[in-house]
Formats: sequence, C-alpha cells, structure tokens
Amino acid sequence: MPVSRWSLVFRAKAEDATAMRALGELMSLYWEPLYFYARRRGCTVEDAQDAVQGFYGELVRREAVKRADQERGRLRTFFLSAFQNFLAGQCRAGSAQKRGGGEAMLSLDVAMAEGHFAAEPVDELSPERIFDRRWISTLLDRVLAALRAEHLAAGKGEVFDVMQ
Repeated sequence: MPVSRWSLVFRAKAEDATAMRALGELMSLYWEPLYFYARRRGCTVEDAQDAVQGFYGELVRREAVKRADQERGRLRTFFLSAFQNFLAGQCRAGSAQKRGGGEAMLSLDVAMAEGHFAAEPVDELSPERIFDRRWISTLLDRVLAALRAEHLAAGKGEVFDVMQ
C-alpha cells in the first residue's frame, strides 16, 4: 500500500463508475483524522460528526478533489487545509447544517472513533498534530489489515499473528 493515496485521487477524478468508489475510499481514509481534528478543536461529538459530514458534502458538491494536485504537496495537507477552510466558513456563517441537511450520510463508525479519541492521552498537542497522528495510525491499521488478509489467504494466518 503506498504512503500517498494519489492513485485514489486520480480515480476519483475519472468520469466513470470507479470515481465514486475511489472518492468513498478517500473519505473513509480521512474521516477519522478529520473527526479527531474537530474534536481537538473543541467540537462536541455531534458537532464533529456534523462538521466532517458537511465538509464531505461540500467536497462532493464542489468536486474539490478534482482540484487536488500532487505537485502542490501532500494529500493529507490538502484534506486538512480544505477542512480548516470549511470550519472557518461554518463559524462565519454560524449555521452548520445538522446531520447532513437531509442528504444521505457517509456511513461512519463514530462509536469506534470516539473510543479512539477517548483513549488518546491528554496532552498539549495541537489539532493539526492530532490529525497527523490519527492519519498515520489509520494508515498503519489499514496496512496491517491488508497484510493479515494476505497471510490468511495464503493459509499463514497463525504466522502473521505470531509475527505481529
């Protein structure tokens, strides 16, 4: 699994059936780090959910991922900067739409994310550092799950469990 998910961005820019699947995978990859960022910024559980959901709605509506450019930097920086701008706009507007404003929501495991957030040590890390730490943890979890699946498919699940 590559460190960057630019291949997903390229697929999300396509005009075919794989585009929405790729965009969904990108959203799935980044939602928990964004949720952690919002929580560290002081949002309640519900407000953090609303913020990420609203951000993703805007991302889709504006087709913002199509403007992401690998030459301009890291993908996680693109997502964090876009989310920061979204939150700033929400604060200025003073009226965040609750629960996606009646639109279909991306299925998120909020209970799991909140459990992860609650387990975070109490420290003075900035919301940006928390975002980076959660992004790295999410990526590592996905890599380990892929490796475990490969080992299970090869009949070597016990070897993987011992090595892990």
